[in-house]
Amino acid sequence: MQPRLIIYSKDKFLPVGVKYSDLLNKKELRSLDSVLQKLWGINANDTKLRPNSLYDVIFRQIAKDKLRGFSLDSFPKNSIFHFLARLNGNVPMDIFLINKAKEKGYKIRGLESIEFQMRLKFQPDMSLALEAKSLVAKLQNQDSLKTVLGSVTDSYFEQDLNGCIDKMNLATRLSGLGDSYADGSIDEVKKRNLNWMPIIELEIENAKSMIAVGVGHLPGEYGLINLLRQAGYQLECVK
Repeated sequence: MQPRLIIYSKDKFLPVGVKYSDLLNKKELRSLDSVLQKLWGINANDTKLRPNSLYDVIFRQIAKDKLRGFSLDSFPKNSIFHFLARLNGNVPMDIFLINKAKEKGYKIRGLESIEFQMRLKFQPDMSLALEAKSLVAKLQNQDSLKTVLGSVTDSYFEQDLNGCIDKMNLATRLSGLGDSYADGSIDEVKKRNLNWMPIIELEIENAKSMIAVGVGHLPGEYGLINLLRQAGYQLECVK
């Protein structure tokens, strides 16, 4: 599988000969140039990174700058920030859980292949023009996006799963992708959940299991909660 992963890593870069001035109008290009000039003193046409990868780099730099001098002591001890900080720094939740399972010698099984996950991350099927316009929209709306995405976490801790989905859909619109893309994402989650069900049922029938998924996979008609109940399982909410 490793050679295929190398192929997907190439999706981090623009095709040869393609520049941001080919993907954006003049106003959008000026907006992106202003961000890159402020961060690194370059223009958009100076970078070879494709939009999604460029956004990751910009976001990390902005977050790094904002975290200088940041202290958890400024938040109440029962704040979700203290809870998240205990998850070993900036390690993503899925990696944190995998590491814990390895420490305890538990069997680990993925619901999807790494190859599929890489396709979701790099979104090679999205047009470069839409990806570039989304990059500009996310930078222009970064404060609103930060507020909305933060409220997703609040809704999760309040166990308001439908609220989580509504706010994630709003974040999609603020990212310049529109309602049609949000609807497509919902269809994608539906297909993935239906593909996961036989794997989940096999695992929980054979042994005690912990199934960890993103919150977007839980609510709705084709959410895992409803699919498991339809399959005859009794589910209990644990606070």
